[in-house]
Amino acid sequence: MSHLQVGQMYAHLASPSRQKLPCLPMLATRAPGPVRAQFESKGKGSHRRREQGQQSKAAPARKPRPTQLTGRGQQSKAAPARNEPAIGGPKQTVTQWLEDMRQESLLGVTWKTGRLFVDLFSGKNCPVGKDVRARGGAVIAFDLLIDARFDLSQPEVEQTLMRWIRQGLVWAVFLGTDCTTWSSASYSKGPGWFNSYRSRGNLWGQLASLSPKAQEKVLQGNGHVRFTIRVLQEIADQPSAVGGLENPKGSVMWMLPELQALEKRSRTYHTICHYCQYGTQWKKPTRLFFVGGRKALAPSKLCKQVSGRCSRTKKPHLKLGKGRCHPSSGAVLTKLATEYPRRLATQIVDCLAG
Repeated sequence: MSHLQVGQMYAHLASPSRQKLPCLPMLATRAPGPVRAQFESKGKGSHRRREQGQQSKAAPARKPRPTQLTGRGQQSKAAPARNEPAIGGPKQTVTQWLEDMRQESLLGVTWKTGRLFVDLFSGKNCPVGKDVRARGGAVIAFDLLIDARFDLSQPEVEQTLMRWIRQGLVWAVFLGTDCTTWSSASYSKGPGWFNSYRSRGNLWGQLASLSPKAQEKVLQGNGHVRFTIRVLQEIADQPSAVGGLENPKGSVMWMLPELQALEKRSRTYHTICHYCQYGTQWKKPTRLFFVGGRKALAPSKLCKQVSGRCSRTKKPHLKLGKGRCHPSSGAVLTKLATEYPRRLATQIVDCLAG
């Protein structure tokens, strides 16, 4: 564009008539390379262009969620794995779960109708509870090996159980309290110690002298026994209910002043029996403590050993403890001996039922 044309353009802008002039070409449509690059690096438009460019990049392909077949061959997205109650859905409390179980257990009962037998620390096979069920009774067996919600250390579980006892919904409770840290079958640490966990100076455990793992075991065992004593005290306050406790004869548990005080209450007594007289190859002297029930029916058979041989089998007993294993199966004997012989379980139920 000539200087003359530029002059005419400014003259037009200054004139009052403001006549239209034909469109004139721009002086330059794009800045030179270096100048343009400097301008774009400072302008807002450049940021938007960079953002748009990043967003326009193809997103990585998402993996399809796994599906599972539902009824009638339909498919639905697989639900995430959750630790939810197996009965009643995720919103059901442990209290409601236990209550539903109690009511369901009472259906079709022909023995001790309307009331429940509770087997605590029952083990997975729960032989005492099985005997009650075989007689037509209602049973709930509590053990972590059966379901994690049977955790007796949880206040909700204990409160539910105590409420059942107070309301007369339970006719009997039997406790096979874990004796892992109470029994003399574990190694002794030397003079002054009953076993690897407890000493004469501290029946509840000499924690300062134990490893962290052993301390954890002792504290768990202490919790089990304190819970056991509370349950037996509650049973002793309810004339219509009976209860029983089993532990090895040499268990440190029997030395606790709290349990000895409970033995002085009315309706309480204890007996001693040997497992070998009820069908096992090991003697295992065992003490049973009862609140109520019929004492004459309590297990009390003792082995009258002759020349180191069992009076029933006429063979030497298999010795428990110190990691000894069964000569045939190789299983640890102390673990095998935790389950009651069937005949012993039957006599325990006979005693409780009166």
